[in-house]
Amino acid sequence: MIVYNFRKIFAEKNLYANRKAILSAGVVAFFAVADAEKEPVGNG
Repeated sequence: MIVYNFRKIFAEKNLYANRKAILSAGVVAFFAVADAEKEPVGNG
């Protein structure tokens, strides 16, 4: 039972970390796209 609870807590923390990483990646991608749209078309 203790092992099960530990694994459950670990999974929840891992899920939170993954969600945070996905959110960070989404923000970075959004700014990358916004920055790319400011650049002239065909610039690399």
